[in-house]
Amino acid sequence: MADTARATRRAIFEPELVPTYTNRSLHEITPDDLRARCPQIVDRGAAATVIPLRGVVKQI
Repeated sequence: MADTARATRRAIFEPELVPTYTNRSLHEITPDDLRARCPQIVDRGAAATVIPLRGVVKQI
C-alpha cells in the first residue's frame, strides 16, 4: 500500500474509531457496534467519512 493511501486511511480510522473502542480488543468489536457508530458520524455532519471508513474496517 502506498504511503499516501495508508495515511489517508489512518486519518479516517484513528479519529473515528480509536477513541470509541480503545478499551476493547478487536475480537470484542462486533459489526453491530460499527453500524451503531455510523449514524453518530453522519449526525456530526461527516457523512462522506462513513463510506471510506467502511472500506478501512473491511480490510481489518
